[in-house]
Amino acid sequence: MKLCPKCHSDSIERTSSIGLRVVICILILIFIPFGLLFCWIPFVFPHTYQCHNYGKDMKEEEVVEMDWREREALLEKEKRLEEKLQPLS
Repeated sequence: MKLCPKCHSDSIERTSSIGLRVVICILILIFIPFGLLFCWIPFVFPHTYQCHNYGKDMKEEEVVEMDWREREALLEKEKRLEEKLQPLS
């Protein structure tokens, strides 16, 4: 599961398309001589993601990769901290 590094929400969307990369690769193969040497270039660029809560664009390296069990533990810890904070408000 991929999470936003700021808000730790899983409502992020990949904004770069693999289909567009394949189409560009095919166009390079068709229209450029020796296109086989250049068709790998669209696949070098990292995917980009956008968080729906913050609207922040981020690269694939910035996105936090987390197992769903780890996320459950993180949510439980956050819930306990909010319960401790509740009487103080």
